[in-house]
Amino acid sequence: GLWGCAERSEARPVGTGLFSWKAQAFQEGRSEELLEWMAERDIFALYQAISGDEEKDIIQEFLRNAAKRKIAVYLLTGDPEWGLDPSGKPMIEAVERAAEYNEGLPEGIGLRGVLMDTEPYLTRGWDDDPSSVMESYADAMTRANETARQKGLEYIACIPYFYDSLGQEETLERLVREGCGGLAVMNYHKNDEVGQIENEVALARKYDRPITVIYELQPPGTHDLTEANTYYNDGIAAVDESWRALMEAFGPNGLSRAIHEFEAAKEVWTLE
Repeated sequence: GLWGCAERSEARPVGTGLFSWKAQAFQEGRSEELLEWMAERDIFALYQAISGDEEKDIIQEFLRNAAKRKIAVYLLTGDPEWGLDPSGKPMIEAVERAAEYNEGLPEGIGLRGVLMDTEPYLTRGWDDDPSSVMESYADAMTRANETARQKGLEYIACIPYFYDSLGQEETLERLVREGCGGLAVMNYHKNDEVGQIENEVALARKYDRPITVIYELQPPGTHDLTEANTYYNDGIAAVDESWRALMEAFGPNGLSRAIHEFEAAKEVWTLE
């Protein structure tokens, strides 16, 4: 009945997104699997990596199929080193590549934007001088964001939850103000999920940027993840519970969530 519906939509808010790093999204049959899987779970945003080797027409076919299912697709890309180039050249090239995939597609079909996953704190330069690396990263993001605006693409900055606790509050604020149209925060620690992103949510709202909270589902042991970083063993119900607590703390205004990443999510959902 009606209540069942209301409960379901509360547990899986419309604003759920999915990260997908593997090129199999473009293989015959596999793209159907991905889009079906998402539609069945009311996941309507896809952050998809696209390698330069993929044929444009195959990508466009994928984008048409996603549009049929009302799934918004973003180019997922980035490299820690890109943050060291203040000109933003590699980031701008990625934005231009996204715009190229959209060429010749009808209005409303195509990549919605770019999710720039650049983690400059993983570079050697960061260890020596985090502030100048953070400045360089914000410069690059600002230039790429400008290009995205010119191309009619959304530009989302994927960030960790800890820039403010590393003394980078000012540059973080500049990043939110000038370097993106939206934020996606890797809130990968189950210790204080509300407190960890309080500042990020406040900044997002100050500058009217949507903010997506990313949940990690990959197994502990992958990429140095520990039990404290991932919901792999806790399951989807625990993600829903955490999400409800965040919604309660911050209110829904501009807040959405995403899951990292497709391969792990398939496993976790099967374990339910």
